[in-house]
Amino acid sequence: EGSYLPIGSDQCQPCAAGSFSLGGGVRISRWDEWPTQIATQTFCTNDPRASPTDRNCTAWQLNGTSVNSGYLGDNSKSYLEMSFVLVRAGHLTFNFKQDTEVYYDYMTVFVDGNKVYSARGVGLSWTTATIPLTGGPHSLYFNFEKDFSRSWGKDMVEIKMIEIEGLSYADSSCSLCHPGTYSNQGSTECSPCPENTVSTSFGAEACMDCP
Repeated sequence: EGSYLPIGSDQCQPCAAGSFSLGGGVRISRWDEWPTQIATQTFCTNDPRASPTDRNCTAWQLNGTSVNSGYLGDNSKSYLEMSFVLVRAGHLTFNFKQDTEVYYDYMTVFVDGNKVYSARGVGLSWTTATIPLTGGPHSLYFNFEKDFSRSWGKDMVEIKMIEIEGLSYADSSCSLCHPGTYSNQGSTECSPCPENTVSTSFGAEACMDCP
């Protein structure tokens, strides 16, 4: 972690400042487009008996800094599916927030058809969960489900970060830090700029004072 294996080399090198490496995985923290590193699709289902308005579900929606479960009417479900193959044991880590009707509307996470995590509640703060994964092919579902009545708060789940580790034995390159973050040499993640400082380009080694 914090290093990469150059193509044709047998020795890992530390990532340069302004970049990071998980040591054989991917971290998705920008949601301007669907990730290209792993197969991803989203869809929603609804109750055919519901009113036309409630049948207009939108599935998961990209929102730049996060992805959210979209608009759902009553008795509806929204799915975010990811498929990938791990060459070794690894993990799934995700950072999410849920603002829904307490006890009744909820998010469930499935890996290979098995429920591995669930959460429900109103106005939860950002929460991070980690699920261990075995090597081999996996199908991952984030499922948000609304019950038969009532809306509350934003009525959705937001996911800010998804990390899947174990996709390879080592990274062949390091990923650049996004604007608003920076890193030192040999980092496994990029840090947010401190208060009253900013970085405006990819690959920042340090943050500058705000103008």
